[in-house]
Amino acid sequence: MTENPLGYEKIPKLLKNFAVPSIVASLVGSIYNIVDQIFIGQGVGYLGNAATNVAYPFSTICLAIALLVGIGSASRVSLCLGCKEPKAAAKAAGNGIVLMGIFGIIYLLVGETFLPLLLKAFGATTDVFPYAKQYASITLIGMPFLIVTNGMSNLIRADGALQDAPVPCHHHRARCRFHAQKARERAACRARTCIFPRRTIVSKLHGVCRGALLL
Repeated sequence: MTENPLGYEKIPKLLKNFAVPSIVASLVGSIYNIVDQIFIGQGVGYLGNAATNVAYPFSTICLAIALLVGIGSASRVSLCLGCKEPKAAAKAAGNGIVLMGIFGIIYLLVGETFLPLLLKAFGATTDVFPYAKQYASITLIGMPFLIVTNGMSNLIRADGALQDAPVPCHHHRARCRFHAQKARERAACRARTCIFPRRTIVSKLHGVCRGALLL
């Protein structure tokens, strides 16, 4: 177990430690989107690019749901940890994860059911509609995973696990090396509690969701 750094580190150091991984993750995501559009344009054509743009609101709505539940539950977790109530923090985190799953499934069902109507509302033309429908019907399947993984990133950051939350899956090896170097600090802080131990079911589920999105 490790002590939550949000409880004792200085604010400038916290800003640096949390901001840098988040900025890197955002840059990687932006590069991914650019390369994705290049491949679609070269392989499918301009109609493929138009289809992904028409279907993009689904991703925006998905992110909004993840932020709604993730930031809300993370704020509650932070308040509970600040009050030295780890059990209440764990309960708030569990409720948040359950809500993410429920909202994700509901969003998937609603999106697949009303997909043609939604695409027309988003501006799909007659030529673009077949491509947009095919693309959106597949991507909607991954939306529950996207909601859970984005929402859980906020929860893990609230627990102070900045090495886990904002970075892609391939950084887990570096994280393991980090924990090996910090073995002494973990032993010294055994009496302290942390609602998300690094190898708990939450960390594993977060990695599974990110892995599912990469496939």
